Amino acid sequence: MRFAVNKNGNLVWRLALFACSLFFAVPARSQTVPRLKPGLDAAQFQDKAQRAYLEIYYAVPEAAIKYLPADNGKDPACRLLLSLQIYRDRTLWASKVWKIEKSRPDTLPPGALAPQQLVDVVSYLLDGPGRYRMTLHVKDLQQTDRLDSASAEITVREFRPEEVEISDVELASSIKPSSAGTAAVFNKHQQEIIPNPAALFGEPASQLYYYFEAYHLIKNIAGENYKTFARVQNADGEIDASVGKGMRPKKKIFDASVEMGGIDIGALPSGKYRLFYGLADSAATVLASRSKEFYVYNPALTTAPPQAVAAANLAGPLQGLNEKALDDEFAQMFFLTSNDDRKFYKNLSTAHAKREFIASLWQNASSEAALTSLAFRQQYLTRAAEAGTRYKSPLRPGWKTDRGRVFILYGPANQIERFPSGTTTLPYETWTYDNLKGQGGVSFIFADRTGFNNYEQIHATLHGELQEPDWQRLIARGSSGEDINANNVQP
Repeated sequence: MRFAVNKNGNLVWRLALFACSLFFAVPARSQTVPRLKPGLDAAQFQDKAQRAYLEIYYAVPEAAIKYLPADNGKDPACRLLLSLQIYRDRTLWASKVWKIEKSRPDTLPPGALAPQQLVDVVSYLLDGPGRYRMTLHVKDLQQTDRLDSASAEITVREFRPEEVEISDVELASSIKPSSAGTAAVFNKHQQEIIPNPAALFGEPASQLYYYFEAYHLIKNIAGENYKTFARVQNADGEIDASVGKGMRPKKKIFDASVEMGGIDIGALPSGKYRLFYGLADSAATVLASRSKEFYVYNPALTTAPPQAVAAANLAGPLQGLNEKALDDEFAQMFFLTSNDDRKFYKNLSTAHAKREFIASLWQNASSEAALTSLAFRQQYLTRAAEAGTRYKSPLRPGWKTDRGRVFILYGPANQIERFPSGTTTLPYETWTYDNLKGQGGVSFIFADRTGFNNYEQIHATLHGELQEPDWQRLIARGSSGEDINANNVQP
């Protein structure tokens, strides 16, 4: 296992600035060149000394990399420059810049690299809990207009010794016994584990492999036996009984255990799923569980469960959209999608694949709105178009503003009160909904703190929304009429 922790703040910032100067000096035509589309993912584990560490997985499609013949007649080789920045909460925590040079046989037939990925693992010891955000930039040094990046986030936890704890899961494209040629970064407990950072499975590889670890078993599990499980959940959160196996009994021997296996997802229709995994006691009472999103692309599947059939009803409206229109529609679905959804969509290269994925997202989102997927899509996009007109500002389109988001997700308010700029307060608005998600008298407060008609949401009483009980402080002016909070406005 490799560990590299950078604690020198000055060095970190110098590396970050150096990386920026290398990566952003690219020709203007770079936007029209096919993208490298790297995959990026991470998982938290604990070592034998009970130190928490982070594994970061990345992959670059081999078909997007340029291999050039060597001057000395040797096999063609590629040269990549990579830059990784890791932020803990909002502070730059670690940074790394490195090169990769790799050769391949000159006898490979055309198209042989298409399904292959250049995969690696980088590991860091952790300081403690927090939200870690990673950004990876990749540049092909042999075609300098090839530049791309990927981002991922992970919430690092504290593994408490008084409870059974499980690690994050590493999704893998392959797990098999290690051999003499296994790279150290892929070798875990005598197994070669090749990560799948894009979390995309399906045709032509129908097997999803997983690896996770469990800790603090001896004192926290009664008896000599326990059970482990890894099952697939569909879009409705239901366990798909046709995929995978039930709970698997195990004997409690050590304080930590390794859990791995494979699930055949060849019968799943294209869409988003979750791997639900964890440990249970001998009576099948769940002791610890977590879940991880993954994606399936099986375009040749001819049969589908009811939820996939419902999603297919969108084929008509979506079929008439070209790839640009699909990209625009997906962009407007921002408030319905996660970072993983957006990362997955970025890796889709055909209009057909994008249509299937967008249809599945509309179907998932409509399940909470008591509307058909077609009706929900129409309502959402109609509101987005109206928000684009109502709430546009010099800084961003109307549907991307805070007021636009609330209008799109919750519809028009029952009452809106507008308060213009005064000697003691900045301009602000109060939106009131009589009933929202079963909650009565819901209010949203928006304030223009920058003076550019950019009304930001500063408070709401709806559960799950941003709440700031002392919101009046955020709109107060000083005695001179200037905004006393101007220096605290976040970009």
